[in-house]
Amino acid sequence: MIEGRNAENKVDEAFKSKVVGEGTTRERILGAAIAVIEREGTDKATVRAIAAEAGVNVAAINYHYRSKEELMEAAVVSTWSHAVEDMRKFLEVGPGAIGGGVEALVLYLLKGGRYYPKVTKAHILGGGEGPYPAVMEGLKAFVAESARVVAAALGLPLDEVSVVRTSALFFFCLYSALVPESLPPEISSGDLRSCASILTRDYLASLARPVGKPFS
Repeated sequence: MIEGRNAENKVDEAFKSKVVGEGTTRERILGAAIAVIEREGTDKATVRAIAAEAGVNVAAINYHYRSKEELMEAAVVSTWSHAVEDMRKFLEVGPGAIGGGVEALVLYLLKGGRYYPKVTKAHILGGGEGPYPAVMEGLKAFVAESARVVAAALGLPLDEVSVVRTSALFFFCLYSALVPESLPPEISSGDLRSCASILTRDYLASLARPVGKPFS
């Protein structure tokens, strides 16, 4: 099992590997939009601020994106797609290493929520008109995929309970970014590595526990 510092190293490498905003004008605008969303949130982000961040004029943004809303959605969907690429790699391990893969995935979610709270919030809540369908559908699909991969590695059948328990794990991690002040200090500002280890152990144990069986 990849535990503790090894899982953290894998997560840190994943964050460092994503360099968004270099290349074409459209890519620079997209990267600038992501930066402004993290600084201001989707509701307060402005086209003028994004143009300044990208080093282009407003006309360039209007040429590539029909509206601010289209640009906001493109930016949020892009960051979610990058996140899924990273998380999928954590689960591409042999059955004997699935615990370490899950721990890295959980730590990635927790760290993403701590270091990029407004982007994470946008993943869940979207813009002014609600969640972005592409992100929500992608989240549901990846939760189901994760449940299937983990269940297979553990030699367990994939059923509705496995998907529900996997969903609970994901949404707990994402919730820490939405309302960090509602969580204990050990989670909101403490050692995320220890938190990820505890959550992983509990999650894997829950998958093997039959429904309705009381805790001992």
